[in-house]
Amino acid sequence: MLSDLRLPDGVLVAAQTGTPSYFGDQPREGDVIHAVNGRRITSVETLRSELDRLKSDEPLVLQVERESSLMLLVLESN
Repeated sequence: MLSDLRLPDGVLVAAQTGTPSYFGDQPREGDVIHAVNGRRITSVETLRSELDRLKSDEPLVLQVERESSLMLLVLESN
């Protein structure tokens, strides 16, 4: 499954828990997050670090791969 990724690295969304603090098209199980606000994601640690850097009113743009297609998800804070 993951060997056919279009980009060499990223973080697989395995599950979603809790209530999202952003609205918009949310990442889904099976998506691979490649970037957050233009910053490359190579591990769970880099994903957490980038999410921690966000200000509460800052929009979130995720580059994800879903079903072999790259797309941007734009989320706004609730």
